[in-house]
Amino acid sequence: MADERFHRHLVRLAPLLDRLADAGLDEPNVLALLAVESFYRPPAARLGEYALWAAASLVRPSALPTLSPGLAQVQLRHWAAVGEIDGLRWTPARLARLLDPAANYRVCRRFLADRGALDLADPARLTRLYTGWDRPGYAERVARARRAFVRTDPL
Repeated sequence: MADERFHRHLVRLAPLLDRLADAGLDEPNVLALLAVESFYRPPAARLGEYALWAAASLVRPSALPTLSPGLAQVQLRHWAAVGEIDGLRWTPARLARLLDPAANYRVCRRFLADRGALDLADPARLTRLYTGWDRPGYAERVARARRAFVRTDPL
C-alpha cells in the first residue's frame, strides 16, 4: 500500500521534477529528496507549516531559525544563509520564495553541496545527513526516487 502511494506520488510529481531538470536543475540526490520530502509533507501539511511560520513570526520569533517549511523542508536559517530569503520572519515575498520549486531545489542543493553530499551514493547516509537520523523507509524512497528521475544523455 505505502509503496503504491509513493509510486502514485512520483507519477504526480514527475512533471514538476521534469521542468526543474529541463532548466538544468537535475542533481539526482536533490530531485530525490524533493520527491521524498513532498511525499511526507503533502500540500495540506505544508500549508499548516506556512501558517505556523506566520504565527511564530509574531509570537515566537526565536523559533524561526529551525522551522522547515517548504518543499525541501530545509530550516529557515539555511534559506537565509544561502541568500534565498533576506530574513526569517514571514512576509509575502519570503513565502513566495519558499513556494518556488526552483528556489527549493537551490537551497536543497546548497545544503548538500556544503556537506559534500551532492554525489553521495548511499541513500541511508544521505538520509541521515539530510534528516538527522536513520530512517530506513525514507532511505528506500530516496533510492527509488533517484532511480525514477535520473536522466541519461542520449547517445
